[in-house]
Amino acid sequence: MYLIPLSLIFLVLSGCSTPKPQRVLTISEQIAEDTETAQNLFMDYQKKVNFVSFPSGERFLNGLAMKIATTPNGLSKEKVKVRIHRDDGNKNLARFFSFPGTTISIPLSFLKEVEYENQLAAAIAFEIANVMNRHLAKKMDQTENRELFGEKSLFSLDRTARQESIEIGTRLLYFSGYDLRGLASLFQRYPDYVLNAQTASNEGLESPQKEVEFNLREAQRAKSEYLPSLQPIVRSAEFITMKKGLKRL
Repeated sequence: MYLIPLSLIFLVLSGCSTPKPQRVLTISEQIAEDTETAQNLFMDYQKKVNFVSFPSGERFLNGLAMKIATTPNGLSKEKVKVRIHRDDGNKNLARFFSFPGTTISIPLSFLKEVEYENQLAAAIAFEIANVMNRHLAKKMDQTENRELFGEKSLFSLDRTARQESIEIGTRLLYFSGYDLRGLASLFQRYPDYVLNAQTASNEGLESPQKEVEFNLREAQRAKSEYLPSLQPIVRSAEFITMKKGLKRL
């Protein structure tokens, strides 16, 4: 009878063993990792912008963001904080910035211009969706580029990324009770805040107008998947109060 070496038995058994599947991270766990990845970028951002002190307005915005974020399949227990930054005619700053953790920075000029709460809610929902889809985190994994502003900004999104965020953003709006027409209205009336004209050539994008048309089509398609709400929020008394407070800044 022949003796089989133990080392050979080990090799055969190890070759037949099935690799242990990697555990899928929850949204909270993934965002915690992404927050750490983007921490230095966020610190750099805070040094380069001027934030507005508007306590009553920030309370309203934070409440609005949390209402949207904590809808079913949203960010659940994740806290969302909204900051207001001054753009003062600077096109590089006249846009939204969203960092995992989660902080959304809104340009002051947009808050002064926006007419309806569902448009504001749409902008916040879109940015929350960007964090959930990990657009910033993925870019930081794939490139050494750490530019915040300009043509190579990490925050410029290609069509695939925008389509993904429009789908999730629409769902967040629907379950938080906002009029879904706000998303299409946001893209139509305030396109540069979402798709900065200076970044239109980045990511292989076409002309700004064609990208706006793409956003509108996707927003209308996503809206068609939901039944109309009975009394969707368009503009609340709290929103009107915030708008009056902006005039004093």
